[in-house]
Amino acid sequence: MHLTTAPKHHFEPRDPHWADKVRTSFARQGAMGLIGAELAGIESGKTLVITHGDADVVKNGKTTHCATKQQTLMTIYGKPEV
Repeated sequence: MHLTTAPKHHFEPRDPHWADKVRTSFARQGAMGLIGAELAGIESGKTLVITHGDADVVKNGKTTHCATKQQTLMTIYGKPEV
């Protein structure tokens, strides 16, 4: 996924393998799988994580779907308000 929002200041990583390190670190974090998070986009200075999930209620042996959630988390270098 290409992230279209550009930061005010270009961020140049010092490590040429930074993207692989971010993906590996994300994959090691078991909590990300528990909350249904996926690393949807990664570019120099920008990261996009999307979480999704469903909530069901079980009552008297019957399962009823009661909610679906999706959340987008974005970090952009140079834009602390985002």
